[in-house]
Amino acid sequence: MKELNSKVEQNHRLFQFLKGEWVFSRTISSFGSTKGVGIFSPLQENHFHYQEEGMTTLDNGRELKSTQEYIYEWTGEQIVIWFSKLGKKDRPFHYLNFDMDFDNKRWESQDYHLCVADHYWGTYSFDQFGHFTIQYKVKGPKKDYVSTTLFQKK
Repeated sequence: MKELNSKVEQNHRLFQFLKGEWVFSRTISSFGSTKGVGIFSPLQENHFHYQEEGMTTLDNGRELKSTQEYIYEWTGEQIVIWFSKLGKKDRPFHYLNFDMDFDNKRWESQDYHLCVADHYWGTYSFDQFGHFTIQYKVKGPKKDYVSTTLFQKK
C-alpha cells in the first residue's frame, strides 16, 4: 500500500509541476515544426486549462499561427487530459499514470486514443532536469505522422 501511495503522490507532484508558463518546440514528421508558449492556468480545484500559441513552419517554408487547448485534471489517482471547447471539458483524450523508467531516469506514462478512424498513441515523459516531452504517433486513413514536443519551464 505504501508503494501505491507514493506512486499516487508522485503523480500528483507531476500534475502540480505543470502549473505555469512553458516554452515548447514541436516537430511533426513530414509536415513541419512549431515553436511557442504553453500556459497551464488553474481553472478550478484540481484542473488546469492548457493553452498554447505558436508559429508553425511547414516543410515548404510557409508559416502559420497555431493554437491548441486542453484541460488537465487530477482525479486523486491519475491525470486525465480532456479535449477542451472554450475552456470547458469536452471528451477525454488520455489517462496518465506515471511510472519511473529507471534506465532513462524519467517518469513516463503512455495511453491510446481512437478518434473515429485515427489512432493516437501518446507517450508523456518528465526528465530529471525539469523538462517534459509529449510524443504522439498517429495513424489513420489520411494520417501517418509522429509529433514530438519538448517543454521547458519559462
